[in-house]
Amino acid sequence: MLFPISARWIAQLAASAATEADRRALADVCLEAGRQAMTRSAPATAERLFARVVTLSPENHDAWAQLGLVHLMDNRFAESADALGRAITLGPPDAVALGGLALAELKLNRLDGARTHAAAALAVDPNERLALAVKAALGG
Repeated sequence: MLFPISARWIAQLAASAATEADRRALADVCLEAGRQAMTRSAPATAERLFARVVTLSPENHDAWAQLGLVHLMDNRFAESADALGRAITLGPPDAVALGGLALAELKLNRLDGARTHAAAALAVDPNERLALAVKAALGG
């Protein structure tokens, strides 16, 4: 169940997170709350939560991927490409992140990058929808 999370409450918790374990625990809570916000069609809330996670835990590839996908949904393609690129650098191969990056690059007219990342996404998951759409848009 999604519970209301205010930016002020999160900031207070973050300020009181004295240890790395505290920061990771808060990051986990924010990541899950962000996912719930996305399932409830609340992308602004999700964006705020995912941004907090990457502040608390900058190596969290999943949070970077989620943040990049929120930016992609909001047509903020440069921000999306930056966040998804970071996710891909930090984490294991992720077809959805790669497909999202391919689409962001296509929208930014970075066609070589779009082709490369679509192919990488399809190598991980041959049915990745964003990558398939990019591949079709590029005529391949």
